[in-house]
Amino acid sequence: MYEVMIDADFLASGLGGTNMMSMLWTVAMGRRAVGVEMRGDPFLGVHWNIREDFYHQLGLIDQMMLERYGEARIPRRGNGQIFRLSECFYSSDTAAGDIVADEIIDGFDADQHIVGTIHNVEFIDDRWRDGLPNRVITFLDIQQSEQVVQRIAIKEGQVVVGRLDPKRGITPEIDLTQFDPRGTVSRQHARIRVEKTHFSIEDLKSRNKTRLGELALTPDRPEVLQNGDVVSFGAVKATFRLLGTSELPVSWSQS
Repeated sequence: MYEVMIDADFLASGLGGTNMMSMLWTVAMGRRAVGVEMRGDPFLGVHWNIREDFYHQLGLIDQMMLERYGEARIPRRGNGQIFRLSECFYSSDTAAGDIVADEIIDGFDADQHIVGTIHNVEFIDDRWRDGLPNRVITFLDIQQSEQVVQRIAIKEGQVVVGRLDPKRGITPEIDLTQFDPRGTVSRQHARIRVEKTHFSIEDLKSRNKTRLGELALTPDRPEVLQNGDVVSFGAVKATFRLLGTSELPVSWSQS
């Protein structure tokens, strides 16, 4: 061990992601690697997301380790199975969740894997242009008994607020069914438009009306939406919120 430490093929000062991968490749190729963790003993109770090509590298390292060192020299997890990096990070037989990485690696937690899966990636340019925010983030905060029970993001463009009806093929972008046990929300109740720094709401001839504050909207006539406006879709009440504009209250501008 002393010879490895003073004559390592790769020495890592700090065990961040790049150094850890370099060490793994070094060992997989039959070389000697030494890593020194500069932060003591960090406790990882986090959820990691990794790109597919990185996951592919883990599989290659597993294969190279097995071919070079043989099954007898590969470490085993607490459940007796051969230690495979790729299976610790993701497996179709386990699930993502709130994890402690050490417990998965040593086999104590056999039901979960370390990483999650990403189904959508959005690249956002939040730089200001011409004195205005290039992009603001819009939400509907759904309220029940004066408490916010869910925050629903509104993407730029236009969205229909309503109630799902699979039989008629009606799938509004914002489905309020779960918040409306009395069925007061129409299938296509209202439309919200988000265009840079201009926001509006329009009633779509709903049965129980759309209200902006105390004002019952005239169907097919858009009204301006502002941060903090309370909107009612039938009996479902929501607050329109903006994040990213300079005039927001402190509690919102720092969110």
